[in-house]
Amino acid sequence: MSLDNNKELERYQKYLKSIKKYDPLDDDEYLYLTQEMTNIINNNEKLSDIEVLELTRKLEKIENTKDYTIELLELTREIKNIIKPSKGKIDIPKVRKNINPKKEVVKPLTSTLVLPKISKRKKEEEKSTIKPSVEKKSSGLTLKDLVDKNNNNNKVDHFKTEEIKKIRDLKTFAPPKKKKRKKKKYEKAIWMIIFLISSIVLLFLLFRFVKWGLENNSVKKQMKNIYALTDVVEVVSKGAVTDVDDAPVVTPTVVEDPNYVPSDYWYYMSMSMLDVDFNVLKAKNSDTAGWIRVNGTNINYPYVHYTDNSYYLKHSFDGSYNSAGWVFLDYRNDPDSYGRNNILYAHGRLDNTMFGSMKRLVTPSWYNNSNNYVIKTSTEGHNALWQVFSVYTILPESYYIKTRFDDESFATFLNTVTSRSVHDFGVVPTIEDKILTLSSCYDDTRRVVLHAKLIKLEEK
Repeated sequence: MSLDNNKELERYQKYLKSIKKYDPLDDDEYLYLTQEMTNIINNNEKLSDIEVLELTRKLEKIENTKDYTIELLELTREIKNIIKPSKGKIDIPKVRKNINPKKEVVKPLTSTLVLPKISKRKKEEEKSTIKPSVEKKSSGLTLKDLVDKNNNNNKVDHFKTEEIKKIRDLKTFAPPKKKKRKKKKYEKAIWMIIFLISSIVLLFLLFRFVKWGLENNSVKKQMKNIYALTDVVEVVSKGAVTDVDDAPVVTPTVVEDPNYVPSDYWYYMSMSMLDVDFNVLKAKNSDTAGWIRVNGTNINYPYVHYTDNSYYLKHSFDGSYNSAGWVFLDYRNDPDSYGRNNILYAHGRLDNTMFGSMKRLVTPSWYNNSNNYVIKTSTEGHNALWQVFSVYTILPESYYIKTRFDDESFATFLNTVTSRSVHDFGVVPTIEDKILTLSSCYDDTRRVVLHAKLIKLEEK
């Protein structure tokens, strides 16, 4: 296309206005328009060399943003204001699509600045108008010196523009603003992902906490109901029954020396026994097998017996789903007849329900009270007393929960579990003894275990 005075320049401006101004141009189109505008400025005979340099600097400052075409229009308006209407034409190459920017070469600026020719008559007029005072203010510089100085400055600027053009030809002029926007987008995306993950984790933990609290409340309500409806009494001697609060108080031996080894067998034999009416419990849950109480802990529950060891890990006494579970007898044991190793399990809850308070067994404060050494149980057919001889913590294993032994393996078993104890109870079990084992979680990796031998059994 060509520019014929102001009318043709307006057509060129109209073309620029037709280009989308809402997004940065493609690299090819951006490079092409920049080169074409450079050619327009350099090839325009109506522009002086100083004006060419100024317009070139302004063009170099324009970056490939959404305002690029607008700023380019401003530049064409400035050219329009400089160029006066004339009959001559300024050729501007047509804008071509799908050009290859590698083949396009920006025409370099002239290496020297050509000053407009001044006639001899004008020179004489200029010399006659120069006053001596002006020469003093210019510090003795003549017009030729000023022109030479201006040429040197323009050459420096010319070299700068040449370097910028070389960089553009090498396609290293990627617009920085676009990179910054991309970085900001990536940062926002990363922060959004972190926020979403944190929110999900927080909601999950909140759900687990609320669920844990509801399950604990459910266990406590059930126990409150069981205590209210079940008759739990202590038998002082066979045929003489009193309420727990009215039972005669026998002063236990309180051990203050942690190295003390008790020998209170006959004292334990004279202790009262636990007796429970199972009619109400059986009506509520037919799996009810017995009741256990351990002094010095919160363990005072009915226990159940089922066909496997998994159901009551996730179900409560009333059969409802509850991760707190319930106290249950190993499915391999007979609830009506004690075997060589009778095992009770329950979760070690943080609120000390179920077997959560078994953690106290390995502490000196629990060991120093010898009244804690006796465990009381009751079933539909028997009441029993058990004397503790070993407590310890251990990594999960299946050895201490074996139920079938011959005499030799049972003797080895008793020696092994006795030697594991963190306290010395002064009790040596034999192969004629029947053993009660309690097992629960101590922490995330270990189990806490109690072993006691049967010392008294009475039929109801």
